[in-house]
Amino acid sequence: MNEKIYKTGLMNDPALTDRLYECGATFTKDIDQQASPILSFLVTGLLPLIIFIVLGNDRKRCKTAEKEIRDIDIKGFRNRRKH
Repeated sequence: MNEKIYKTGLMNDPALTDRLYECGATFTKDIDQQASPILSFLVTGLLPLIIFIVLGNDRKRCKTAEKEIRDIDIKGFRNRRKH
């Protein structure tokens, strides 16, 4: 493939494009694809919020479980002291 690709900057010459077309030049530009605003909101706004809520609830559940274990240990210790 002997195709040459050139990159240029902005030129202040309104007739330049027409002259280049006359010489057989072709112009292409990569089109940037933008993400959907709704998808962007879901990923950057809602998803982190859901993750924090889930982690917070899990942490609360762990603390409740730890408290229940401590209560059982204390009750078990009291029951052993009575015997």
